[in-house]
Amino acid sequence: MLRTLLLCLLAFNVFAEEHKPRIALPEETETYVDRTAGFAIDLPRRFKLVAEEDDLLYFQSFENYGTVIVRPMPDLTLSDIQMAMRGGVESRRAKLKTHGSPLTLNLRGGQGMTMEVKGTIDDVEVTGYLAGILGANQRGYMVLAGASLQRWGDFRLLAVPILESFTIGPVVDGVKHERWQQRLMGAHLAFATAVGGAFSGAGYNSDYFFCSDGTFRQNTGASDSWGGAYYQSYSYSESNDSGTWRVIGGDGVPTLSLSYKGGAQDYSALTAQDGYIFLDDFPYQPVPNTLCE
Repeated sequence: MLRTLLLCLLAFNVFAEEHKPRIALPEETETYVDRTAGFAIDLPRRFKLVAEEDDLLYFQSFENYGTVIVRPMPDLTLSDIQMAMRGGVESRRAKLKTHGSPLTLNLRGGQGMTMEVKGTIDDVEVTGYLAGILGANQRGYMVLAGASLQRWGDFRLLAVPILESFTIGPVVDGVKHERWQQRLMGAHLAFATAVGGAFSGAGYNSDYFFCSDGTFRQNTGASDSWGGAYYQSYSYSESNDSGTWRVIGGDGVPTLSLSYKGGAQDYSALTAQDGYIFLDDFPYQPVPNTLCE
């Protein structure tokens, strides 16, 4: 299994090297590669794919500020891109309109333009640059690099270099699970629930730490409390497990595969909704990972 994971990571690296963006950002960066949509883009370190909604891919970070959004738009012409630029971005989470004059982007293997944009993402006022990019075979992309009004002054110097790092590569079928593989690398997922009342109750917590080297840690805990008006008792137990992880599934349902050090195997279907990542039917909240990258 670890060999398969390493081969998967090697495929990412080969694609990234073949289509490595040539413009460096003014801080440490990582290259995100999406073979399903056929693109690569340089992002500030620790930026991750955090949501995939309305054909939009959202990239953010717990540590950094700013947002990058990519919308693949196949079968487009240059005039279609120009019209889409004037229309801005309209989705359930984002409402953004362009203004000002277009600027030509310096891209490799494609052509594009960018315009200043203002609007809201998740009801937060945002400003930034929206780019329309067209590659071979009428493959188009809309790309936003922006930040909240309070953070735009810091993020502004990164925005255009991020857009100009965008590189168009080959589209590969059957690799949608790779998005989840990259999304979970370095992620910490936390689940907690509690039941009971004033005199008795129970709680359960579960944390997964997915390291970029293909290993994971799982910490679980359970508590019980009981008593009456004049006394209270409490107990707590916990367990820690570890092993290796990967995401499988091709174009089907992406599935988290866990191989524990003791030999046990576990599989959970991966879905996302309203900011939560679901392992089967259990919602987990992404939180900062302090254990591993």
